[in-house]
Amino acid sequence: MAKNLEWPHLQVFVATYEESGMARAAERLNVSPAYVTKIIKELETFLDVELFSRESNGVKPTDHANQVYAESTPLIEHFHRVQMQLQSLGEIRGEINIGVLPALPGTLLARAIDAVIQSCAKSHPQIRIKITEARGAGLIELLHQKSIDFAFLQIPPTTTTIESTALLTEHLMLIADKERLKDVEKIKSAASLSKFPLIFQTARGSMRTLIETVCASEGYSLTPILEIDSIGVQLQLCVSGQGACILPASACLSNDFLAQVKCVPITIPGVSRTLYFSRNANYLSPQANVVSDLLNSHIEAEVRQLTSTKLIRFPQN
Repeated sequence: MAKNLEWPHLQVFVATYEESGMARAAERLNVSPAYVTKIIKELETFLDVELFSRESNGVKPTDHANQVYAESTPLIEHFHRVQMQLQSLGEIRGEINIGVLPALPGTLLARAIDAVIQSCAKSHPQIRIKITEARGAGLIELLHQKSIDFAFLQIPPTTTTIESTALLTEHLMLIADKERLKDVEKIKSAASLSKFPLIFQTARGSMRTLIETVCASEGYSLTPILEIDSIGVQLQLCVSGQGACILPASACLSNDFLAQVKCVPITIPGVSRTLYFSRNANYLSPQANVVSDLLNSHIEAEVRQLTSTKLIRFPQN
């Protein structure tokens, strides 16, 4: 039995509380489940209370655990601040996890991330970058769990524990074969958009939800003719004349592909895509600070240097 509370007790308790399971906490801390069970048992014995009730899919915190967690959070944040200050005195090292939405390879963000990975390999070889791809709600949950350091989202979380900064806003575009769009220069209304046989992604991402919501507010329902996960397949179906798809203006498409289709900007009021940089409001590690600064610099550089050969761009109304 532990005679005194030590840092591992607090660390294991917080991980178990936030992961709602001892096995998941063990995976997060890179220790064995038996070690987590032992530490939690020691802590419960020391405090003389039950902290977690065991359930089939994990554990559920008791009222005592809720109280301990509320008291522990400031200590954890203070430790992280001290750790950050100490690390800043020496070489910055460690792994960071960047959350991104599923996207077409070659988009502005994808290019910026690739550039940062290459840059860090030279300037900060002790920093390891991991990419986690998930839908918007999944990324927000991972931010809350502190499983990722920061994320790029289309809709910012409505919570005080996560802060978001808008990086850029861009038009969406309708892509289809040239014959289908030969007399169309802009899509200005939901009525116009609803006339096209749309191919959407199967999962309801935030961009699709945005379009459907705006169109529904005007009394139009967008019913896709097909729902396909692969953006590449969507584009091929557009080339073959089987439908039209919607992509952000920052989709980087090859000139060979552009020669086969027409791209028309969607200028319906309220229909645009904003990219947000979202992070935990309380703490960002030194290595995450380095990478986020590099990413923001690369994104700003990409925006300044956009050309028609690198990026499909459309003028504002």
